[in-house]
Amino acid sequence: MSEELGIECAEIAPDSPLFSTGIVDSFSLVSLLSFIEDTHQIRIGPTEVNLDNFDSLERMLAYIESKTAT
Repeated sequence: MSEELGIECAEIAPDSPLFSTGIVDSFSLVSLLSFIEDTHQIRIGPTEVNLDNFDSLERMLAYIESKTAT
């Protein structure tokens, strides 16, 4: 995230809200989703893009782990 979005992850707690606090905005979301898909070789469906899956580093990690567990 620091290279792609200019966000220093070390300063963000794992459970800090990213979108609801404005750390990540809708423009950054596209880059973030693309980065996750490319890095983890997964496809993120439109219905999966929600705060439950992406509003914190913790939630993103859980989502990625659920997609790569199969």
